[in-house]
Amino acid sequence: RKLACEIAGQKTVRAYVREMTRDEAVLLMVDSNLQRSRILPSEKAFSYKMRLEAIKSIAGKAQQEAGAPLGHQCLKAKSRDVLAEEVGEAREQVRRYIRLTNLIPELLEMADEEKLGLRTAVEHSYLRPSEQRELLDAMRYGDCVPSHAQAIRLRALSENGALGFRAAEEILREAKPNQRDQIRLGYDRVRRYLPEGVPPEKAEAYILRALEFYGRHMEQERSGGAR
Repeated sequence: RKLACEIAGQKTVRAYVREMTRDEAVLLMVDSNLQRSRILPSEKAFSYKMRLEAIKSIAGKAQQEAGAPLGHQCLKAKSRDVLAEEVGEAREQVRRYIRLTNLIPELLEMADEEKLGLRTAVEHSYLRPSEQRELLDAMRYGDCVPSHAQAIRLRALSENGALGFRAAEEILREAKPNQRDQIRLGYDRVRRYLPEGVPPEKAEAYILRALEFYGRHMEQERSGGAR
């Protein structure tokens, strides 16, 4: 916002000075960062994690001041319920996003680019970093990504200490009969073709209508050429 004011030629910026604790400042910062219309899974993941830690810290201090110690697991559960209500997501969905912070950067980027589904990425987050890198090498070698079912099996192998490049490659080579061919277009790739008034959540419907119009146009051209 400061940069925008500088570009606009403003000499001063209205500001409010507020006395806040570190935890309160974290909550306010996260709130500000979550106001955008499009937020990447990685951004939600780290924002939710920071917010959860701040909520737990505030709750823990309040319990200490009240002289009523609260068990760690109970405090964690209550804090997640508070976070879920504040961000308007289901508690389990919040947990999934926070799990993404355990991914190596390359897999986290794939989640942002929608090359990995959220649930599949969450399963990968339980793998050790070295196993995630071996999985990434297997994905690059086979030019494919695991299905959710395959991700569950990979996690099971990891828990049994049997996951490595070869094991990951064998699973990835298996046919996916229930997985239909898909076309994925990142929002950033199609954004320049969308009118300004079309929000991200309505982009798919707009693109489908545009394809229908284009199909009718091509049919009319073919009909005209036939005559």
